[in-house]
This record gives sequence, structure tokens and C-alpha cells, in this order.
Amino acid sequence: MIELRLSYPEAFDRVVRLLEKEGYEVQADDRTGLIRTTPKVREGSDGVSYKVGVVVRMGGTDSESWLTVDQIAVPTFPEDEKRLKNALKELAQ
Repeated sequence: MIELRLSYPEAFDRVVRLLEKEGYEVQADDRTGLIRTTPKVREGSDGVSYKVGVVVRMGGTDSESWLTVDQIAVPTFPEDEKRLKNALKELAQ
């Protein structure tokens, strides 16, 4: 857990802006304290890519706030994905 000496509204806004600055598309709900990002692709090695997303859970008061951060990485195999998508497209023809 990360503790911040910022009010919850200010901290929430700063976290959202930071994630956007990092290039993430952000979905945020300040009532629940949940911030999620749309996964973005990161290149790995040996033909493997990763879809990486971030989930932040926040809480706080008028004088302090806290948050937890989870990064979710799902491996993808571009050639397999392309082959599968092409096969699925053929179903509709």
C-alpha cells in the first residue's frame, strides 16, 4: 500500500493524470476509488507480446489517501492471434 499526504480528491485526480501521461486510456470512478486502464501492447521477446493493464484501488479522507496498484500482463502470440482471427472471419463467408 502507498500512503499519500494529499486529500483523496486531489490524489485521485493526480493518479488519473499520471496514468494518462504514461499513455494509458483510463476509466475511473472516484465514488468507488477504482481506476482501470485499457490494456496496451508491450513487445516481448521470441514473438510474444503482452497486453498490460493497471488497476488502482484508492481510499482516503480530506487530509490523506492511500492506494494499491496491480499490473496485469497477458501474453499474446501475434501469429496465433492472426491465424485465429482469419479463421473466424472465414466462418462468416
